[in-house]
Amino acid sequence: MTAPSPRDDERLTAYLDGEVDPAERAEVEALLAGDPEAATVLEELGAVRAALRALPDVEPPAGFLDGLIAGGGAEPSPAPSAGGGPIDELAVRRARREGREGRPRSRSRSLVGSVAAMVAMAAMALVFVPAAGATVPPVHDFMVRHEAMASGGPTPASTMPMEPMPMDQADAMGGIAGMPELDGMARAHVYTAGPTVHVVYEHDGKMVSVYRQRGAVAWNRLPAGGTTMRVGDDPAWELQDGGASAIVVERGAEVFTVVGAGSPDMVMGAAEALPDSDPTLADRVRRVLDVAARPFSL
Repeated sequence: MTAPSPRDDERLTAYLDGEVDPAERAEVEALLAGDPEAATVLEELGAVRAALRALPDVEPPAGFLDGLIAGGGAEPSPAPSAGGGPIDELAVRRARREGREGRPRSRSRSLVGSVAAMVAMAAMALVFVPAAGATVPPVHDFMVRHEAMASGGPTPASTMPMEPMPMDQADAMGGIAGMPELDGMARAHVYTAGPTVHVVYEHDGKMVSVYRQRGAVAWNRLPAGGTTMRVGDDPAWELQDGGASAIVVERGAEVFTVVGAGSPDMVMGAAEALPDSDPTLADRVRRVLDVAARPFSL
């Protein structure tokens, strides 16, 4: 599996902005269903958009906007529809997007100034970008799914539906999905549901599930009955429910929920062997800004 192409990046941005028609929407959704990397890019684009919208309004320095407009050029005004009727807003957006895609790349100083202004605004965004969104792992659902799989029974319909991921795609995805072993247990299955990943490890009749989400844990919204703790240097939380154990670990920009039955030491061993976190939100902001800048590269 390869990273999404610049063209795919543009389609994902248009999809997020609501600038696609039904046929294009179906194409993008097919891409998202078959390419975890594209789904990750879409998630990152949405996170950056939410972060930028959350920034406080700031009055720009005198002359800043005039200079930016002069450097980048104004967007063409939409032409009125035939007969003076209402303008098709989606068509206008698509025309502007297609115009940007077909616009020849210039090495002029005005474009350099526009890119410099965009970089300056990106740097400001990185300073003010808020922490990753709150994540509340559905611990009980994760435990129910694990117990059903361990017993060989069907997954209850009430739990999060997930699709199996081929191992070659899991290897390409990296992180917990790409780990063939965890604390002496072998990877047996990988499942996904959007950005959530479920990896099953087995050894000698024992089974551990690791669920990975993105964000920061809303600790005060976890189920009652758990206890706070630490796994290494990372904040964590543990729940004992009958013969099953669950440990939630926040590591960098990722949230792991480790579930197992039997010995709590087995679950703790798996939690301690979790991989290093994926890049932080700030790193992902920089990555998305790099994607956004590709059409303007000199």
